[in-house]
Amino acid sequence: MKIIDFHTHVYPDRLADKATQATCDFYGLCTDQTGTVEQLLQKGQAAGIDRFVLLPVAVHPQGVRRVNEFIVEQVREHPEFYGFGTVHPDMEDMAGEIDYIRSSGLLGVKLHPDMQEINTDDERLFPLYERLQALRMPLFVHCGDEHRDFSHPRRLRRVLDRFPGLTVIAAH
Repeated sequence: MKIIDFHTHVYPDRLADKATQATCDFYGLCTDQTGTVEQLLQKGQAAGIDRFVLLPVAVHPQGVRRVNEFIVEQVREHPEFYGFGTVHPDMEDMAGEIDYIRSSGLLGVKLHPDMQEINTDDERLFPLYERLQALRMPLFVHCGDEHRDFSHPRRLRRVLDRFPGLTVIAAH
């Protein structure tokens, strides 16, 4: 039997501490984890985890490609990894980035409405949903943050009503 951790986050070594701390600050949490690839692999191996799904988030539109390239690189270097790409609602060429994600072998797209400060049902995201639905690529969406309304499940319900062929993995 294989065990897959379907919700993991890793960062480049030089950014890992800062990115992990920013996530902790955002959620009001505390952790001794550093967010490095090495740590994820070590802790996962100790827990008996065979595979990991990497789920990145771009909090700024200008960082999308760098984040996706990092995930692609990690998936190529580590057979234990599967990856999703990310987009940002304010980026210029979302369709082109989705094409890059797909052609790079990533499985789908991760959206984090709360960190990206956009309602899940905002019309600016409709081109993303249309494209993913047409390409039959899954959307992994952070859903139901208790501190903010951007990702409330009722918003996802509206998206699913409008895009009934969209495959969605809703976390939380």
